[in-house]
Amino acid sequence: MTDKQRITLMADWWPNAARTQGWKPADRTKRMQVLSLAVTFTFTSVAEFREALASYDTLRAMPASEHRPRFRHLESASALNHTSDVDAVKTLLLMLADSVRGADEHGKPERGTGRRHMNVLDEKILCLSQYPLDKPMGMAGAHAFVQTLIDYKFNFGRVDKMTLDDIDDRPRVLPNKKTGELEERPSQKEQLMMTVSARLNGKHGFRARASHSMHDMLTGVGLPCACRACITAANAGAFAHAMAGIPPIPSPLRLERGEGQGEVSNLNPVHVPVAADGEGDPDVPF
Repeated sequence: MTDKQRITLMADWWPNAARTQGWKPADRTKRMQVLSLAVTFTFTSVAEFREALASYDTLRAMPASEHRPRFRHLESASALNHTSDVDAVKTLLLMLADSVRGADEHGKPERGTGRRHMNVLDEKILCLSQYPLDKPMGMAGAHAFVQTLIDYKFNFGRVDKMTLDDIDDRPRVLPNKKTGELEERPSQKEQLMMTVSARLNGKHGFRARASHSMHDMLTGVGLPCACRACITAANAGAFAHAMAGIPPIPSPLRLERGEGQGEVSNLNPVHVPVAADGEGDPDVPF
């Protein structure tokens, strides 16, 4: 779990769910029970979840079986060590907060994976828009370039041509040519991500031909860079903003997509001071 996800969990997802369900946001025991159930089971309704919560100790004591997953009792939010854990917690808490999106996505981890892959593709397309430098493609040209890649990879022989909105995150399961055994292959979106990345960052990619560093490419389109100089400058700027009481500035990509409000910006990673308890689980005072 990243610092940003931890802060959002403690300051947004959990308190909203707790207040909606009539719990005290400061009740750490309840919070850890909810997080444990989120990463162990999938629930079809709030009523089903509340029934499981009422039987928490019984469920925790039951052994794992062929039809019952191993119960994961979490002592700390630090134990949320995979993106699937964070997705499961987020969608359950959104469902408990009466979010339609949370109810629709709980138990469907591919939705969260799809959003992450789409965010990566959005950033890569934005980077593509500045190449080639003698005549930048712009966003229209970058999207046309990506569509050409989609046509080459997925549209051969198809009448109904796929676009960026049509490709999905479902892994392909195909037989191994040598052994004949079924094995999981990358999804269409993962394949496209790898291809676009190769066109950008490969040995003979656009970035190399323009003699750009990663910093040059990212900052050229206003995206945050994670090089040491940028991180140092961002932390200094964030500290100055925090001391002046100025909220963090959203990144240009989030402003363009309308997601700048209520998020901790990558450009200004302000670290909220928290007190550690348990096994390092920080509790933000409410």
